[in-house]
Amino acid sequence: MNWSDNKLIHCISKHASGRNVLLFLLLNLAMTVVMNVIAFRFGQMNDGMLPLDVTMFYGVQTAAHFFGSVPDAAAHFYLWLMMPLDVLYIPLYSFSFALIVVYLLQRLARRGHVYPQWLVLYPFAAGLCDYLENFGFIALFNLYPAQPQALLYATTMASALKWLGAFSGLSILLYLVFKWVITRPQRQRSRHGA
Repeated sequence: MNWSDNKLIHCISKHASGRNVLLFLLLNLAMTVVMNVIAFRFGQMNDGMLPLDVTMFYGVQTAAHFFGSVPDAAAHFYLWLMMPLDVLYIPLYSFSFALIVVYLLQRLARRGHVYPQWLVLYPFAAGLCDYLENFGFIALFNLYPAQPQALLYATTMASALKWLGAFSGLSILLYLVFKWVITRPQRQRSRHGA
């Protein structure tokens, strides 16, 4: 398997060690805790309604209701604290999961199981959809009280693709972990033959 064909894959593969996987998992966990605390605070400011981007598969009507009912203080809190942190969180979780995938692919390749390199790019596809959803949120918060239907649809679609990408990526990751656990390293033949 040639890991140098794609610069992103090459960069990730250079850092795909067990220590780095653990480090990025811990960073990802810490950032997840911070984001959940901030989301909870936003919910307190928004009559118990959590940020829409942590809601799975919401529809256009839910989005219109959300952007029409968020108090100004909560909207300001979201745009000036939660959104900038989310901009940092997206590449962190994308890189973390890609690092795990490369780590597993490298170990499976040593055991004779080769998988397509594009599996590494899956977390970044979900991250791209997350960014598109965030752009929609920024626009909808700033355009209020106007709520262009096309923008609501685009934001809702980006969110659905984000969650589909996240679940697909998680399925791929779980499959690779399962395959790694059940496969045995290839045995080298002894000098006398076996």
